[in-house]
Amino acid sequence: LFALCVSEQFAKIIDRKPVFVSSEVRDELDKIVRCLGGRGMSVSGLVENLARHHLSTYGNDIDQWRKL
Repeated sequence: LFALCVSEQFAKIIDRKPVFVSSEVRDELDKIVRCLGGRGMSVSGLVENLARHHLSTYGNDIDQWRKL
């Protein structure tokens, strides 16, 4: 999953919004990006890709939970 999310490049994020994570999580994400991401990836890009992947994978389930 991480390799997929790191390798996928989406359009540049134009309308950025802050997302806060602990220093520990940020450090772990930074390690992943450095190991797998190459020059063109950032932690924010990884988080964007992970969120997009999660929403596309579980979007129907999320909609079902909203209706409960």
